[in-house]
Amino acid sequence: FHELSHQVVYARDDTVFNESFATAVEREGVRRWLAAHGDDRQRAAWAAYSQRREEFLGLLLAHRNRLAEVFRSGASVEEKRAAKAAVFDDLQREYRRLRQERWNGFAGYDRFFERRLTSAHLAAVGAYNDLVPAFEALLAESGGDLPSFYDRVRQLGAMDKPTRTAALRRLSPKLARAR
Repeated sequence: FHELSHQVVYARDDTVFNESFATAVEREGVRRWLAAHGDDRQRAAWAAYSQRREEFLGLLLAHRNRLAEVFRSGASVEEKRAAKAAVFDDLQREYRRLRQERWNGFAGYDRFFERRLTSAHLAAVGAYNDLVPAFEALLAESGGDLPSFYDRVRQLGAMDKPTRTAALRRLSPKLARAR
């Protein structure tokens, strides 16, 4: 579902738009497929996966926001480096706690955390997820009708990037609060 959505709409030089759109289509596609063809075990597995994904993304977003605060601070370069290292150490600790206490040892995100994480890793995850709430809101406004949704996304894709991003931010209260 994800990769096929890039054939429906693709905005040049806007990775966050393209990948967030594809992620929203992926999630909706799986949801609809499971509703039509899945069994209870598959639906339960998807629900568990979705819950872990949201907790994983929440963890990364919280630490990405903490890093942004560090970078905006008036601290010295050395203090910022130390604070950045502390944020990443905390991220690793919080992930291990989440894995053990909430996920019963589920290790599906271990590969992500096995490497030395940087701000770029958090930005990459954001590209695939930051605008998903706006696309989900647009799908809801389209009455769940995919052709109408795709038409509206094509209209957004035709806009210049700042106008498109502003329009998407207005679609989701969650994004408006994150400004």
